[in-house]
Amino acid sequence: MEERGDESINVRKQMTKDLTQFIKNLTMKRHEVILCIDANEEFDTGGKGIAKLVSDCHLTDPIAQAHGHTNEPETYIRGKDRIDFIFCTLNIAAFVTASGITAYDEIAPSDHRGEFVDIQMQKFLANSFQEVTDHTSRKLQTRDSAGVITYKDHLRDFITTHKIFDRIDSIQSKIEKDILILDDMVEINDLDTLITRGMIASENKIKKRQNQYPWSPILDQAILSVSLWKLITSEIKNEVSKEMQIQRILRLLDTTPTIERHDIKAVIKNLRTAKTSLKQIQRDATHHREKYIDIPKDTSMDWNEIPKTLPKEEWKRIEDPVMVEKYIIERNKRHLNQAQGTPCTIEPLQSLLGLDSRTPFGNSVLDGTVDLKQLPLTTLQQLYFKEMKKTEKQYLMAKTSTKD
Repeated sequence: MEERGDESINVRKQMTKDLTQFIKNLTMKRHEVILCIDANEEFDTGGKGIAKLVSDCHLTDPIAQAHGHTNEPETYIRGKDRIDFIFCTLNIAAFVTASGITAYDEIAPSDHRGEFVDIQMQKFLANSFQEVTDHTSRKLQTRDSAGVITYKDHLRDFITTHKIFDRIDSIQSKIEKDILILDDMVEINDLDTLITRGMIASENKIKKRQNQYPWSPILDQAILSVSLWKLITSEIKNEVSKEMQIQRILRLLDTTPTIERHDIKAVIKNLRTAKTSLKQIQRDATHHREKYIDIPKDTSMDWNEIPKTLPKEEWKRIEDPVMVEKYIIERNKRHLNQAQGTPCTIEPLQSLLGLDSRTPFGNSVLDGTVDLKQLPLTTLQQLYFKEMKKTEKQYLMAKTSTKD
């Protein structure tokens, strides 16, 4: 809303309203929620602002619950009140074993205090913790036929090498003859672990596909055009308004097309034409590619302080490849240097970890043999490094994936 210059809506109030609805949707689906928030306001017991969100979503403050509200420290170095909070649903709160507020700069340099809660996650889940992977980040995608073939080939070899089908047939035979005993569960669990290991190893054989087509303005417009006609087709067929999405795309298109929403045949024809055009542009994508960067005309302006509302006429376009690279490097240096001063970017950890942490010190952190006694670290910082020790299961999986 700020970027659009919309001043008719109270941004803070709207944000709180949206966040409340989002949390309610999650809890209705029986999800548990932990909300860490820099609220930029104190907890108003009168039921306004962040306090209303907590009340409406039935959340609790485990830190206040454990230590009380009196004598709470300010959490912003130039403030007087606690404005940073960790809220959670009641089911999670029941498994909190410790909580608190740290001193300034105890973990990393900051103008805010740190806050923490320790949760008995194993007891809460009543099962081994399993990392959930977003499907979009996986290498195995059904639309990537080459990747699917690679996956199947390696998985077939893995199954044959480990005689998995023969072992499954043996278990199946015992089930049919009703002679399966408790000791056979060891074999069943081993098979389950082995198959999972084979599937992960086979997926790791797939080469990660990046963006197939280099970006260009003409490609961007072609994609938007296809998206537009898809939305209009969906609107007509399903009789559900897509007006907001359609208007958003229209604002991004260089040329506004003539839209007839009552003639489904004409809309489908336009969609087909847009798809054909997109495929042709994708085939010739390397020829359409443009390399440039837009920067402020005032080159003395700090990269991290460029106003979002800087007028169009105050920008200049750089197309020289050498200069493009120069400005990108300058910007990245300034942006990434924001971490300068945190423990891992200063001595002695800077030298101990090196550029990629693949050093004797980094390896000792992962295998749990690291000696932190001689390092100028706080108790919490030492605990952080100790908690990075890999489990035996993680080592086994890493070695297996490399071997297979």
